[in-house]
Amino acid sequence: MSVGQLQVGMMIFVLHVPKTVIPLASSVLDPSVYPSVEKAMGIELARYALSGRT
Repeated sequence: MSVGQLQVGMMIFVLHVPKTVIPLASSVLDPSVYPSVEKAMGIELARYALSGRT
């Protein structure tokens, strides 16, 4: 489900899963994909996404 599908009043479940057990595409490990997204969102992502994955 994407964020755009959420509606007020919906019941959702939030799971906590270690990122090391989630299969990710190789592009997630490419540091060049993060700067434009971080700028647009105003938050740091690369340091978290890339830590412990190499």
